[in-house]
Amino acid sequence: MKNSELSASKIPVNSCQVFIIAFVDSSSIQTGTGQGVYFVDNRSSAGSSNEGSASLQTVCAKMSNVAWSVIPLNPNDGFLYSIQSIGSSNSWGPGGQPLAATGGYYTGQVQNAGQAGYQITLNAIGGGNVFQPSTTLGMNGN
Repeated sequence: MKNSELSASKIPVNSCQVFIIAFVDSSSIQTGTGQGVYFVDNRSSAGSSNEGSASLQTVCAKMSNVAWSVIPLNPNDGFLYSIQSIGSSNSWGPGGQPLAATGGYYTGQVQNAGQAGYQITLNAIGGGNVFQPSTTLGMNGN
């Protein structure tokens, strides 16, 4: 295991200060784009923008621990949701790369100041289909 994986994998969800939730509309995600995925965070008072869209820009303090999760808009739609991956970003620094954690969460740490984008890909599995909506979000550590 790389040092970056060791560091990020030890961040428990209850040690996170920043929470980013993807709400997914199963009737819209079948395009494979960010359409039908709506991101929100708990940092609007810190200046986060584009809440409720597929282009959320999160603002937080450098060295903040971050947790990502997925919630269906319709819990009875028969789909199983998860995070497939969170891509590399200058925001994560040498040891903050988000990795799978317990309870379906991904956790990571914003180790660098400044604004940087990152790719997030979700899984939606149901009815014999697999959809993987993907979009680019932003992180601004200060």
